Amino acid sequence: MITSVSKKVEETVQTDIVVKTTKKAKKKTVKTTTTIKKVIKTTNLAQAGNANISQLKGIVDDKVISEFNRVGMAIETNPNSSLLKGADGVFSPSQKKIVVKNNVNRVLIHEVGHFVAYVNNRADSTAEFRAIYNAEKNNFAGDNRAYAVSNNKEFFAEVFKEYSMNRASLKSHCPRAYEYVKNVLAEM
Repeated sequence: MITSVSKKVEETVQTDIVVKTTKKAKKKTVKTTTTIKKVIKTTNLAQAGNANISQLKGIVDDKVISEFNRVGMAIETNPNSSLLKGADGVFSPSQKKIVVKNNVNRVLIHEVGHFVAYVNNRADSTAEFRAIYNAEKNNFAGDNRAYAVSNNKEFFAEVFKEYSMNRASLKSHCPRAYEYVKNVLAEM
């Protein structure tokens, strides 16, 4: 289950250093140029129409999409669903579906993260993952941090989302969680 929508802004700082030396003065001149780029990811914005697992092709691992289809999971876009209980999305293994309030990729990917954990022997609840959660939750830098660190299951879903959408940042901030999700996906 996930409850907030926000835009993520990333800053990249690039520094180039040029060194010039002259034979006469034997002095070095150092010139530094700093370029800052701001990128607003629009994957948080609602899309028209009903959500569908195929819209995540190229974002999540193809094995996840294949397994989702193989087990007969469905996605329902229904802002009035009683399953939501105020949340933006929910994974219901008993009903074999994910329900989302709106067609928002980051919410859908989070809920697919719960699916991945569930079909991989509840990978979000193993002793190994609980240890990773306790060790790395304070390092998590994703856009939904407060919710991600609330418990190990939400942490797994948010880590999966970051693995799918912002892999370099996840690997930098939570390397053990990154490797864990990578291994879970490799075993699918």
